[in-house]
Amino acid sequence: MVLYGWPAEGVGVWVLRYESEGDIPDDFGRLRLALTMEESIATMQEYDAEFAEDASQVPELRER
Repeated sequence: MVLYGWPAEGVGVWVLRYESEGDIPDDFGRLRLALTMEESIATMQEYDAEFAEDASQVPELRER
């Protein structure tokens, strides 16, 4: 599973990856409670999301 967070500043992308469902934290559902993208990104950061300044650096986005 791969999730993306696009900052309001329009620069870069946050990427959160999990290899399998077993890797997803038990409290992961709280990500759905975010009302804004900035709240989503803050929660993704708590789950160790990675930041890429350029979306073309993200393999999953290059494949699309």
